[in-house]
Amino acid sequence: MPCRLLYILPSHDTCGAADQAALLAAGLPREDFDVQCVRLGEGATGDDLPLRSGIDLAGYFRLKRLLRELRPDIVHLWQSDAEAFARRAAQAVGCRHIVTTQCDAERPATAAGRFADRWLARPASRVIFPSELLRTQGATQGRPIDCSVIIPRGVALPEATGDAAVRCEAELAPLGVPADTCWIAAAGELTAEGDWKQLLWAMALLKEVRSDFHLLYFGDGPQRGRFKQYVQQIQVDEFVTLLPRPWRLEEFLPRAQVFAGVGARDVQPHGMLCAMAAGLPVVASDTPAHRELIDAEKTGFLVDPGDRAALARWIQVLLDDAPRAAQMGTAGRDKAARQFSAQQMVAAHQRLYSELLREIG
Repeated sequence: MPCRLLYILPSHDTCGAADQAALLAAGLPREDFDVQCVRLGEGATGDDLPLRSGIDLAGYFRLKRLLRELRPDIVHLWQSDAEAFARRAAQAVGCRHIVTTQCDAERPATAAGRFADRWLARPASRVIFPSELLRTQGATQGRPIDCSVIIPRGVALPEATGDAAVRCEAELAPLGVPADTCWIAAAGELTAEGDWKQLLWAMALLKEVRSDFHLLYFGDGPQRGRFKQYVQQIQVDEFVTLLPRPWRLEEFLPRAQVFAGVGARDVQPHGMLCAMAAGLPVVASDTPAHRELIDAEKTGFLVDPGDRAALARWIQVLLDDAPRAAQMGTAGRDKAARQFSAQQMVAAHQRLYSELLREIG
């Protein structure tokens, strides 16, 4: 009988947890693993489990009923806002092993979350961190790391097809994205703390020296309206298109020339990893998380956070020097294949699940 896995995903995903879970579920052998997924948290709808902020006992009992119906052998929590409640519910119905993946160790815990962590639930059987940086960050915030393991993020390497660029151009033409320009891809959550303004200012500087470019920003969030307003205020509306959900970054990377990554948080950006896998050179802010992905002047360029002029300058360099951009893109793709392949990520999780199953048996 296959192992029954239940993936509990956050309703508001800011770190690519859902993409990683989907990649993993698709890669696990179906004869050995039966994977079910549910979203839990504020804003969850449909067949998922809504959960109010704070201590939501009704949501807790709904989750317990679902767990009794599915009877999972292992519950895997992916950066859930309600992690402690989910752990407690799983333990209450007799699930012996709970795995948590901490994609973003910087997220502050709420008062209710800290109470639940301390009083409501025992620690997870295993805590997965995508990098040593995030494990160190988690330790400083008091997260348990004695049962932690590091499993790097995974990314699928897309196959290059001759008609991919044509398809991308055709899909975005109705939005006014010109086909005869260089495309710059970027992705990120639109929050008040985000650095998307720095990227827009870099586009304002870039338009002073050239007009053959267009920024495609894949993202959504509470500042979506402010993003559109800001684009008009600094007069880059001809050069910027916002593509919120359900638009997917990965589908349009084959047509882009450069990926731009900004942000000061210590979180490995899923979009940047996808861009590397697609063979794009990267220009990004110089942060510890970005340095884990980008080899400066080999797979891309790193600039000081907030240095919009440097961001624009290095994007300009890559747009003007196609051979250098191609060389960096190839090096980035090779690194993604070597250190962040989907196959390696799936195999590491499979070994972990098998280890836990042996403990159950």
